[in-house]
Amino acid sequence: MEMQNNGLCVRKMNMYKPHEQYQGHLKSICYERPELSQMSENMPPHTFLAVELYGNNSHAQFKKLCEEEHDKSFRIRFGGNIYYSNNSSNSNVESQFVFQDNRVKLFLCSSALFKNSTLCIIKPHALREGNMGKIISQIQANGFIVSALKMFHFARSNCEEFLDVYKGVVPEYESMVMQMISGDCVGLEIVNKYDDGISTYQSFRNFCGPVCPSFWIFSRK
Repeated sequence: MEMQNNGLCVRKMNMYKPHEQYQGHLKSICYERPELSQMSENMPPHTFLAVELYGNNSHAQFKKLCEEEHDKSFRIRFGGNIYYSNNSSNSNVESQFVFQDNRVKLFLCSSALFKNSTLCIIKPHALREGNMGKIISQIQANGFIVSALKMFHFARSNCEEFLDVYKGVVPEYESMVMQMISGDCVGLEIVNKYDDGISTYQSFRNFCGPVCPSFWIFSRK
């Protein structure tokens, strides 16, 4: 919400897990491109979330959010857990590298577990209303872990295939499709935090409630 209040929007977002052997690949690439050296030095050894922001003077706005000296600044709240580029030029280079360079796949992979997990999709209208952070906080507060995350956009044909199980079954099918393709979505892999023996799908479905086009999130096994 702080970012949205400061005119910043999320363009791309992905959760990554560094491969055990990634350091060598990254260092060799950064040797060729020194502008990536700061990012490589701050690359965490564990799962992390990469975000590309856009907006008017976005780099300066986000830097201000991080460095302001008050109790709500990102630096005070999260310490050294947030990295950002040292200038706007580098931010473009780093973003292109993380989100578009095919070599990233050599050392950064999906953090998905694919074990006793379920899918949650935060719908476009929830993102437009600035509710993504609130939704994820509620999910975590109710005993679930977000083990993987990615922002994406549904093509209509893909969305119809994804929701095919509801076609001819629920009268809201067309509304569900139109809602899903109206903008960016965020897909989350959800797992139980405390008990791996309990079905994540069932417990998360109980938390979400019935399927409804106006709801902020959509879940399925």
